[in-house]
Amino acid sequence: MACGLEQCRTVRNVSDVLAAYGMCIGPVDRAEAWRRADAWFERSEGRPVLLSVESFGEGFVARPGPEDCESVLIIDRRTGALTLWPPMDTGTLASEYHRYKCGTM
Repeated sequence: MACGLEQCRTVRNVSDVLAAYGMCIGPVDRAEAWRRADAWFERSEGRPVLLSVESFGEGFVARPGPEDCESVLIIDRRTGALTLWPPMDTGTLASEYHRYKCGTM
């Protein structure tokens, strides 16, 4: 029960499988961005929310319906990471997100 990674064959085998197959996230497409945003908003709101998903160079902007639009979600195209942003137009969000990723905010 208290075996370490080097001594436990099972843990080592699971680690090898995860390293080979499960740990690399490929690019996120629009459908996957919608699924992630839908799950996030449903958890945070406690109910289903109508969404629109717009694409930009580095990711996707998920906007809830007009009555729910206190914030928008950006889904990173490369990693699938979610970040919450104030509602702004897509062009402004794209440039601010780029600055955020470069660490210049």
